[in-house]
Amino acid sequence: MTIKYAVEHAGWEVIWARQDKSLVAIDFEHDFVGALELYEKIKKAGKPLATLRCKNIGFAPPEKYENKMEAYNHQGVWWCPYCMKLRRFELRAWAEIDDHLYRIDPERFCPICDISQGDHNICLYNPAARRIRDKPKRLRAGKSSKRGKRRR
Repeated sequence: MTIKYAVEHAGWEVIWARQDKSLVAIDFEHDFVGALELYEKIKKAGKPLATLRCKNIGFAPPEKYENKMEAYNHQGVWWCPYCMKLRRFELRAWAEIDDHLYRIDPERFCPICDISQGDHNICLYNPAARRIRDKPKRLRAGKSSKRGKRRR
């Protein structure tokens, strides 16, 4: 990915927490300069969890983190390529789709941008996510399709 491609195609969003702990997200489409200005204002105002987030392009971690990613993942801290920060991903057994909650197999999600551990970029930069994705699924115990004794 070139810098020119990222500048032309990246969609930006600024997220921060209100006093009631709800998250506010403002979409800037492809206006990186406007998003950066608001992000800097929010950081100066001391708003918790202020984040400048790319909505559609994942960014690699800085070189200082690359060799330590396995250790961070072991502690439950994962690189979010969209928030561009190390985050403690939340383990959830539900997902919200179209304002409805659905039970799912437990997965980890970024607490700010809500991206799942199964996302390609999450797996690309976090060894633990790759291991979880590539781990073979266990079959449930129960009747198998083959019978133990042959009928004659």
